[in-house]
Amino acid sequence: MLLKESGIAAPFAIEPAILMASLAGNPNFKDNEPKINEIVNKAEENFDADKYISSASLVSLHFRVGTMALVAKRCDPALEAFKKAQKWQPIIGKYFTDKDTRNLLEIGEANAMHCQGKPREAWEIFNSAWQRASSEEAKKMLCAQYFGGCAH
Repeated sequence: MLLKESGIAAPFAIEPAILMASLAGNPNFKDNEPKINEIVNKAEENFDADKYISSASLVSLHFRVGTMALVAKRCDPALEAFKKAQKWQPIIGKYFTDKDTRNLLEIGEANAMHCQGKPREAWEIFNSAWQRASSEEAKKMLCAQYFGGCAH
């Protein structure tokens, strides 16, 4: 109830949407998928980074939804969520300053493709992220998160 009121009081804020989606999706993502989609759609319409400065964003929301969808073995919604997260990532961060976040989003996409039974496409995405990783530690993290296994 408090989260709902918070979302009404500040519809441009993203944290209430992330928390509401998380509560709806854990542990029942599949049963609550329509409600989660409603939360996401409303957040996309109302979130305004110019009115509300936060470390979270639509990228965070879509990443969370994609992760919950993967856990629930809902491959198609997971892939869609990770692609949307990439869409909302700022261009400067995506290509210049925050490659580790980009790689993490791409690992989500690769895992969703692996879930769909597309290991070759998944590997190509994983390998691209792995090659781009900023450090050996980042590469180890990517390997640990990739469903297809890391053969590098």
